[in-house]
Amino acid sequence: MKNLVETLGNTVKMALKNKKIPDDFSPDESIRQRFIQHVSGGKLACAEAFRLAREFNLPESEIGHYANLCDVHLEKCQIGLFGYGPGKKRLVEKKDHVAPDLVSAVKEKTTDGIIFCAAVFSISESLNISKVDVGNACETLGIKIKKCRFGAF
Repeated sequence: MKNLVETLGNTVKMALKNKKIPDDFSPDESIRQRFIQHVSGGKLACAEAFRLAREFNLPESEIGHYANLCDVHLEKCQIGLFGYGPGKKRLVEKKDHVAPDLVSAVKEKTTDGIIFCAAVFSISESLNISKVDVGNACETLGIKIKKCRFGAF
């Protein structure tokens, strides 16, 4: 349904801010309408985006494409990297100490100083700790978190 992207051309350019919708993405108007119903004030929380991916039976990356298409900004990153209001945009911070098992788990999934968002979620689940705690460990260890599952970073 390339016509939807073409129809929304100016909106897409404004929403993407240097991001590109892949050529093979074919947005569905009915899903776009359902997506918009879950958005409040042009923003969508990360946890809600995951819920929508499950509800719509879509990969997270496609939810990110719909967000870009509809000029929706993701907020309240579950790792704590962005979207927490004007005074405190991030929750992650360097800590004085990181538990040895967490250091080991993070380093095991890190390549060239980078760990992916999905790996942070996996570590959080396997160690039964919050995603923000894993984000804090990465911040403390100087490890960059990349490849948001929605394409936000």
